Amino acid sequence: MLSETLNEISKKAQGKEVYSESINKRLEVYTAIPGAGKNFKALSNAQVVYDDRIIARDLFESDSGFIDALKTGKVVLFTDFNIDNNELVSVIDYISKNDEITIEDKTVDANGLQTIKIHPDFKIILTINARN
Repeated sequence: MLSETLNEISKKAQGKEVYSESINKRLEVYTAIPGAGKNFKALSNAQVVYDDRIIARDLFESDSGFIDALKTGKVVLFTDFNIDNNELVSVIDYISKNDEITIEDKTVDANGLQTIKIHPDFKIILTINARN
């Protein structure tokens, strides 16, 4: 399960050093103690940024930067990601392992569903605080 993997990665940071690890082709994690610069390092690669207050349903609003990133192959950064947010962890886990996602969208068709093909260059970066 992704939350267990993230928890294990969060234990690998040593001192003020930023540790990074790719989980798969779409998901990368940076971890360090607070103030060590993990968010600064990750920001240089991101075009869309969310902080720890984001909730899963907000990602799928029709005008969200996340939907655009899925379609166009942008890099999305979640800063200070809460690995205990099971709903958001599940969404990120699914998206990082699949090539398309179906979401509710009443503006697309009578069923209210839209299938989005995930661009091959789409990537998610999570920054998480080290847990020792």
